[in-house]
Amino acid sequence: MRKILFAGVAVSLILAPAAALCAVEGLDLSLSTELRYRTMDTDGGDENDLDWMTRLSADYKWRGELDVDFSTLLWYGADLDGGSGDEPTVDMLDTYSSSDTLRVYRASANMQLSEIVGATVGRQDVWSAERATLDGVSLTFKSPCGYMEGEIFGGSRVSFYSDPDEDDIYGINFELRPSASTRFTFEDIYYLENTFEAAVVQKFGSLATGRIAYRHFDESPVELSAEAVVNGWENGQAIFTYKRKLSDADDSYGFDYTAFGDEDVDALNFGTFAPYADYSVELRQIFGEFFAYGKLRRHNLIDEDDEDEYNTDFNEATAGIGYKKGTLRVDAEVNRWVESRFRNDLDEENSWGWALLGEKKFEGGYKAGASVAQQTYDALGKKRDTSGVSLWGTVPVMDLATLDLRYQYETDELYEDDGIDSVSEFTTRLNFNF
Repeated sequence: MRKILFAGVAVSLILAPAAALCAVEGLDLSLSTELRYRTMDTDGGDENDLDWMTRLSADYKWRGELDVDFSTLLWYGADLDGGSGDEPTVDMLDTYSSSDTLRVYRASANMQLSEIVGATVGRQDVWSAERATLDGVSLTFKSPCGYMEGEIFGGSRVSFYSDPDEDDIYGINFELRPSASTRFTFEDIYYLENTFEAAVVQKFGSLATGRIAYRHFDESPVELSAEAVVNGWENGQAIFTYKRKLSDADDSYGFDYTAFGDEDVDALNFGTFAPYADYSVELRQIFGEFFAYGKLRRHNLIDEDDEDEYNTDFNEATAGIGYKKGTLRVDAEVNRWVESRFRNDLDEENSWGWALLGEKKFEGGYKAGASVAQQTYDALGKKRDTSGVSLWGTVPVMDLATLDLRYQYETDELYEDDGIDSVSEFTTRLNFNF
């Protein structure tokens, strides 16, 4: 079975360039290459790290008896300074050898077999109760009248790390739409263990949209969540959310070994969180060229004895105001975080933070921006401060590409425990779109 799957990937990689040479339609090619220089001011002197990363994607259609869409995404990264595991600047490129840095994130062929059935073969991303990358096949189907659609997928999970083994992965997604305002979704995926999620989304005209979801991992119910977005007045919006962690079973793996790049993985955590309830309400309002928002959040442990430094009772309040007119945008935000801890080594702490951001776009594709932020927080039994400054800009290059420049400077009292006074990072990224 696995040999067949790998053969499918190989065929996709061979046919894709051939299609590009002889019968390409709608070619979409993009290339970005990035240099990232990071330096740490430590007690023993400066420590530096220089990395190079390149990302190439190509999407194109092959004109023939069957319309076939090919999609390829390659990534290459290299540590240019030869950092070792003893240096504080070590990152993923330093930790793993250069033989692991050339990665094929996607190499697939997609075709429409009929009006209701489609197929994708090769290395591809799947979105289900978990996100994953696999070498295999996915089949999509939809009803002729459009009230339901689904996807069945299976293959070998892709990982660029030594663990876990690239075991088989399979699953199904199903969506039912009994009316234009109601949608039910069911997602189930198996890899090492089974993850299942069911949700219902209901629209109430233009007034509001609500969503309720239930998540199950392995043999344990994990999470119940709800969200309501209310548009009850002109240029305003209210968002209500609720999340209830149902058990202390692992709701995700200790580390997510999917082949996704830098995308966020919402369910990922590095430990087992005890049951909690989390509530929030957020208000947004636009006043012509100004906008404002405010958010209140309450995180409450079901059993106070389960409290630890990562999962504790707290209240949080955030307020912000901004101005946007044409190509200029300015934002300001203030945050207050109140932690209620009952352990002997920590008292209740009131933490404050603020941030300012400004960005301006100019004629010809130029852009410049800056931000500054400061936050007080509690970690490992002490109140600590962190602050940072960012500067960024975009410069067009002869109508062929854009050059993105970014500089970041950060201090954090938590770093000082490891002898690090500050961290600076300078990134240059050249983006081509053909």
